[in-house]
Amino acid sequence: MEAMAQVKSSSARYELVEHRSITTKPLVSSGKLVYKAPDYIERRSEKPLPGYFIVEKDNLRLKTEGQKERRLVLYQFPPIHALVEAMRSTLSGNIKTLKNFYQASLSGNRKAWTLKLNPLDEEMLTYVDAMTLHGSGTQLHRVETLEAGGDRSIMTVSDHGMTL
Repeated sequence: MEAMAQVKSSSARYELVEHRSITTKPLVSSGKLVYKAPDYIERRSEKPLPGYFIVEKDNLRLKTEGQKERRLVLYQFPPIHALVEAMRSTLSGNIKTLKNFYQASLSGNRKAWTLKLNPLDEEMLTYVDAMTLHGSGTQLHRVETLEAGGDRSIMTVSDHGMTL
């Protein structure tokens, strides 16, 4: 986590595949991820619909093509806040904040590591069973989310992973 905390900014391409019980085929989206230390994350979708999900400090802005921008204060929406912190706290190397939201278990070695996150909050558990982040060194390669109802998503980070 100390090495991760040294990275001040990073960007990469991503593909998100969502497996939903209400659809016959997975939903696929792709775009660009941007991280700026210590608390800025941007996920800009290009396909199938342009849009963005931007977190800066405690504020979230999101927009999908054809809709108005929505603004939220993270602490007012605990499940969203917890999902954001899974990624943001990992990217910033902030283990203290990560442990406020999750039971964290790290396995592997520097060449191939897995960080499993189990939510601590009962409300969060109604949405997410677990998140698993995979990487190597200071590179994030994949984020898997298993939702409480059995749906799951896998975000794959390309460009050799997202530097942490």
